[in-house]
Formats: sequence, C-alpha cells, structure tokens
Amino acid sequence: GRVCVYSKKWRKLNRAKSNFYTSKRRTMLRGLTSPTADMGKIKEFYVLAENLSKTRGIRFVVDHILPLSRGGLHHQDNLQVITELDNLRKWNKYPFEVSMLFNPNLVQIERT
Repeated sequence: GRVCVYSKKWRKLNRAKSNFYTSKRRTMLRGLTSPTADMGKIKEFYVLAENLSKTRGIRFVVDHILPLSRGGLHHQDNLQVITELDNLRKWNKYPFEVSMLFNPNLVQIERT
C-alpha cells in the first residue's frame, strides 16, 4: 500500500525527510522560498542535522541564519545546522544580535 508521509511512524523513521517536506511546504505556502533555492542542497541540511543528532546524542536542527520572520528566505545559503538549544537561544535574531548574547563586549562597526 501507499505510505502516508504524515503518519507518526513514518515521520519517526524518516525524520530528515519529514522535516524537509514540512519546511518546504510551510515556506512555499507563505511565499518565503527563494526562487533560486536548490531543494537537493536544502535536503542535505536536514540529513546532516539528523545524522548529527544520532551520532552526538543531542538534537540538532536546521536554522535560518537570517530568520524568516525578519526577511530571510528558505534558501541553502541562509541555512545552518545548530543544536536545538542554540536555536532556542537564537530565536529570531540576526547573526550579530546572537553574537552579542554570547559576547556583550562586541562593538558593531558601521560600513560606509
């Protein structure tokens, strides 16, 4: 029979594929997928996150460097694999704002 992509058992056994399909659908419906996005490369991020989670014993997730909520797009150049805890700390901040969380002595230099 046909396998339902959304069954709990399938999602658990195929976490990387499930997360990839869910994020792809969610960002496409919201118009947040870049027209130049390479879905093959994006899928590799989800596979890497799943493999790191299995081998390291802590959960890794795919994160948008420039958050979708702040103008970022779903594109391979805007993705990184980080721990779930780091992702929760980052929330929807820009990369510099995240650096400030960990090192409040940083000074931002304005480019001209």
